[in-house]
Amino acid sequence: CILGLIPLGLGMNINFVSLFTHFDPEFFLGGFSAVFWGSLAWTIVFGLSFSTFLTLVMVPAMYVINERFQDFIAKVFKSKQSEELLEIED
Repeated sequence: CILGLIPLGLGMNINFVSLFTHFDPEFFLGGFSAVFWGSLAWTIVFGLSFSTFLTLVMVPAMYVINERFQDFIAKVFKSKQSEELLEIED
């Protein structure tokens, strides 16, 4: 989806009617529609890229950080509880 919008964001225009009827795509850059559709395409491309990064990199990283923090807290409180038990037994 992201790669499909890059030509639109660059302002490429292809006349598909003449491409299929006369085999002449009338390919050119710029035009009236490129002003509106170009900014919309770049917005979608960067939005999808950012959300993909958040989903595939940041979310698993936050889960790993959370698990390591829970393990650290468990070790700290486990060692304090074992010290208290040793003091009570003495």
